[in-house]
Amino acid sequence: MKSGRRTLIVVAAAACLAALVWMFRGGTVDEGLVGGANVIGGVAGAVALIVALVAFWPGKGTAAVALPEKQLRDAEAYLSAETLRHWRQLAKDRRITTPSPATVRWSWAGADVAVPPVQLGAADLLTEGVVTRLRQDLYESMPVPGPRIVLLGGPGAGKTTAMMLLLIDVLGNRPVGSEEPVPVWLTLGSWDPETSLLDWAATVLTRDYPGLAATAFGGPGVVAALIRVGRVALFLDGLDEMPDTVRGRALAAIDRDSIGMRVVLTSRSEEFREASELHRLWDAAVVDVLPVRIEHACEFLLDQQTGRRREAWAKVADHLLAHRDGVAAQAFDSPLTLSLARDTYTHTVAEPTELIDAEAHPTPEALRRHLLTRLMALAYPDPVEHAHALKWLTWIAERLEGQRDLSWWIIPIWLAGSQRRLHVQVGLVISALSAVTTALGIGLLAQLNSVNPFSASIETVVISLISVTVASLIGFVGGYVNTWDSAGPSTFTLRWIEPSQRTSVIRLSMILGVPFGVLLGSVTNSFVGVLAFLLTAGAVLFAELLTVWITPLSTAEAISPLWSYRSTRQRVVLTASISGLAGGLLFTFLVQFLIEDLGRWRALVALLVASVIVGLFMTDGRPRDLTVMEFFRAVRGDRVRFMTLLETALERQVLRQAGAIYQFRHAELQDLLTDIDLDAGIKPGAR
Repeated sequence: MKSGRRTLIVVAAAACLAALVWMFRGGTVDEGLVGGANVIGGVAGAVALIVALVAFWPGKGTAAVALPEKQLRDAEAYLSAETLRHWRQLAKDRRITTPSPATVRWSWAGADVAVPPVQLGAADLLTEGVVTRLRQDLYESMPVPGPRIVLLGGPGAGKTTAMMLLLIDVLGNRPVGSEEPVPVWLTLGSWDPETSLLDWAATVLTRDYPGLAATAFGGPGVVAALIRVGRVALFLDGLDEMPDTVRGRALAAIDRDSIGMRVVLTSRSEEFREASELHRLWDAAVVDVLPVRIEHACEFLLDQQTGRRREAWAKVADHLLAHRDGVAAQAFDSPLTLSLARDTYTHTVAEPTELIDAEAHPTPEALRRHLLTRLMALAYPDPVEHAHALKWLTWIAERLEGQRDLSWWIIPIWLAGSQRRLHVQVGLVISALSAVTTALGIGLLAQLNSVNPFSASIETVVISLISVTVASLIGFVGGYVNTWDSAGPSTFTLRWIEPSQRTSVIRLSMILGVPFGVLLGSVTNSFVGVLAFLLTAGAVLFAELLTVWITPLSTAEAISPLWSYRSTRQRVVLTASISGLAGGLLFTFLVQFLIEDLGRWRALVALLVASVIVGLFMTDGRPRDLTVMEFFRAVRGDRVRFMTLLETALERQVLRQAGAIYQFRHAELQDLLTDIDLDAGIKPGAR
């Protein structure tokens, strides 16, 4: 994509230069066809085009650059504060910290995956404890530099929750100006080990923290710089969520690329054991997250309960203590089951005592399925909404094929069936829009020439067909312009600037734009001069509109999936508008000299048609393609708005977010959606 856009910019700049050389050195100058006004207007249009294209010249990505110490420290402080705010809020939303989390213990893993602590240079290191004290008992006690910790456990054991609590604890106790690295969260499901771990981490963090791209911090390369100098600790979630074929190579890449860095990794036990047989993660403290004890489970269920509800939960607790080998006790040894039970039986008519009915729930798996089914029923109480959400969430879960990361920008490919089919269908839509615009333009030109479009000459019909065909081909190629990056779309990085910088943008555009535009518009008195005036006056309007989108750096927040979508859509509008106007101006400028009697109105039609086609061609593919594919689904009777669906599921705790991606709140819920029909369980509206 970068090389293609660079080629486009070079070609456009060369065309501008060739046109200007032709204007000044061509024989038409002596014939009086090119006046001084057109020369000035042409130069203005060429400069405006080059400036607009250069503004969108593909950058160098997230390569590390040498930055002043102050910028690194400022970026580090911002990253620390924003990461803490972001994960504290998510922990609260997921009801991990409110009420208090379940008491989950850990112990040193077996000799098949772990070495004795003494071999790590820490003979006095604790070999067991509570996950809420991982920072004190393990993270800060590991030898430095570069301690590595692996948290292992079965499904629903609380590995991710333990790492989240550790991250919040580390950041919450990190003094201002500390030399300790800032822990950052990365989900491994979207990582291809063929890409360097550090390069991928820099790309994802730049996406998830767009505020770091601000000039005050040194620009987009600041994240790579922070990683390079060891000011970031990698908290890697979900090695088990990677495909079986790459898990071993991923572990080798982590071991190779993170030398000297703090690393915390979570995985299911069996998957980590299999990967370790292929490649070792050296110098790592490998610990098991243990099942919750019955006494701790009872304390968790009774915590902050009052009145009649406390009495009901007390009956459940008494049963668990009296039947330690029963079905309910076996199910309630995991944080997943405990959190589901508390969430789905709070403020409801149903009594939690039905959880200890062994006949209704003969196995721990059956009890967990009951709770997951109840979660969906309570999240979508309306039967119509429940059926709609269940249909599409099941559709999504099936296409994830066991992976956990749900990226909204991948959904169009799923809808089309393949990336190639997606490009074909999007290309057809862009072609149709381009062709319709061209046809309308030709019809308008015919009317301006007092010609009936329906009785035009053969030459006019042929020219019309050729024009529409060319427009269609250009539009179809536009469907292939954007490539797909698994890391996600780039965000609107101009959004984060200091208020003083924002004022400078407006002031500069007014000082340079208005007088220049008025001068050209009044002195030249030509169509191209008027276009130059409109373009420069439009720069002032653009600067004013930009202030609506720009947010002071002090309010810059970590990205969310919805923010990513909206920001990318704003970039679509900006890119299509500027590139469309600039490209249309260049086209009209060239036609002005090829056709002597083009005239102002005909030139305006040419500008309109060319601007629409170029704007469609330059549009970022992701939000555009999602809208197009939703349209095709609606035509076939499957009406769905995916961003609304996903945000509703996030709000109702069916999904969770990690940076710019969604995940199902529980892996078992994702598995359940692909295995059974939830409609066979609890009906929506059940309380």
